[in-house]
Amino acid sequence: MLAATVLVALLAGLGFATRSSETRARRMLTDRFAARTSLTTSFASNYLGDVAGRERAQAERLLASPSVDEATFDEVIQAFGFDAAVLLDGSGHLLQLWPHKPELRGRDMTIDYAHLRAAVHGHVAVSQVVPSAANGTPITAVAVPFDSSAGRRVLSGAFAPAASPLGAYFATVVPVAGGNAFLLDGAGRVITAGRPDAATATQLKSLNNGVHSLRVGHEKVTASVRPVQDTAWRVVLTVPSEQLFSPASAGRWVAWLLLVAIAAIGTIAIVLLLRLRASRAVAIHTAGTDLLTGLANRRATQETLTRVTAEARRHHTPLVALLIDLDRFKDINDRHGHQAGDVVLRDAAHAIVDSIRVEDVGGRWGGEEFTVVLPRTDLPVAVAVAERVREAIASCSTSSIAVSASVGVGLFDGTNDEQLLRAADAALYEAKRTGRNRVCVDSSTSGGYPHPSVELAG
Repeated sequence: MLAATVLVALLAGLGFATRSSETRARRMLTDRFAARTSLTTSFASNYLGDVAGRERAQAERLLASPSVDEATFDEVIQAFGFDAAVLLDGSGHLLQLWPHKPELRGRDMTIDYAHLRAAVHGHVAVSQVVPSAANGTPITAVAVPFDSSAGRRVLSGAFAPAASPLGAYFATVVPVAGGNAFLLDGAGRVITAGRPDAATATQLKSLNNGVHSLRVGHEKVTASVRPVQDTAWRVVLTVPSEQLFSPASAGRWVAWLLLVAIAAIGTIAIVLLLRLRASRAVAIHTAGTDLLTGLANRRATQETLTRVTAEARRHHTPLVALLIDLDRFKDINDRHGHQAGDVVLRDAAHAIVDSIRVEDVGGRWGGEEFTVVLPRTDLPVAVAVAERVREAIASCSTSSIAVSASVGVGLFDGTNDEQLLRAADAALYEAKRTGRNRVCVDSSTSGGYPHPSVELAG
C-alpha cells in the first residue's frame, strides 16, 4: 500500500537523520517533509476518487430512469450528506437541484461551471471553489457522468471539505508547533486548512510545485507544494523552518519525539485510506444488489449470464437458466396492499436461495420475476432444482394469501446469453398458458427430454 510504504520511508529516513551530519540531516528532513506532502496528496486524491465512485454507483442505480422526481433525488443527496447537488441531462441542462430552486430547471449549467462542462463531455471533474447555484455559498463539487435510459446524465454533489475526512486529515497532518496544511484550488483559493491563516495563504498562491522558503511576518517558513492528481487542486504544507530543522541540531530525543508524532499521523492516514477502500467496496456491492430481496439485481444478473455463457461456450459445458414468475401477483397487491406484496417477494427470494445449490446464482429480474443461473448443470438436475424452487415458493402461502410460481427452464445451445433467456422465457410462457404453478422446459433446446412432472414448451 502506497501510504504504508511512504510512512515506512518517513520513519526510516528520520531515524537515519539523527545519526547524520547537520547538513545532511537538513536535506533529508526537507525530503521527508516533501514526502509527507505527497502522502497528503495521495489521501486527497483517494478521497475524491471514492466520492466519485460512490456517486456514479448510486446515480446509475437510482437516477437512471427516464424521469427522476424530487423525492428520489432528495433521498440520494441526503444519503451522501451533500450540501448542494445538481442533476443534468446530456446537454448540461438542469433536471433537479438541491436545495430546491424550481426556477432554474432547464437552465444550461455548463455556462457558469467548468467542471460541469467537463462532466457533460464524459470526464469525472472536480470544481474550484464556486458559488452554489441554489444559494450562492462557496462550495466544492465532484461531478460524474453516468449512463441512463435517457442517455448520458451528470450528477454533481457539493460538500464542505472542512466537515469531511479531508478537513479532519488536514487538521492533524503537520504535528509541529506552528505547522499548517492547506488545500488550494487552481486559483489559489483555500478549500480547507488545518487552521485559518490568511497571511500565509496569500503568499501560497504564486508558489510552484516543490519546496520553498518564504517569510511570513518576522518568521521564516518552509512550504512544500504538490498537485492533486487529475484536478487543478494543490496541497501545501507549511512549518516554521526552525521547527522543521531543529532535529538536525538538537538532541536525539527531539528527533525521536517527532518520529513518534509522524508515526501516529501516518497511522491515522492509513486507517482513513482503509476506510475509504471499505466504503468503495460497499458501494460496488450495493450497485449490484436488489434492496428489497437482497438478491443480485438485473444488472448483476445480466453480467453473470454474460460471463457464464462465455465460459460454457469456451469449455463446452452445459448451462441452464430458470425464469420464475409469481402467479397472479398483481391480485395479491390489489387485494392485500403493496406492503403484503413486498413480504411475498422477500419470502419467495428466501425460498429460492434455500432451494438452489451453492454454485447456482439467484437474482431478481424485475417486478415479480426471478432468475436462477445453473452453471455446469445437465437438464435433469436443473429440472429437479426448478421443482424444488416451485414447491418452496408454494410453501410461502398463508391462510389469507395463496402463493405459487411458474418456472421456465431454458438450456444453453452454445449461441449467447440472449438465446438462453429466450429459451427460458418461452418455457415460462408455456407454463403460464397451460395453467400456472408448474415447471416447463423449452422443447427447442431440451432434445425432447422426458420428465413425468414437467411440461415441454413448444
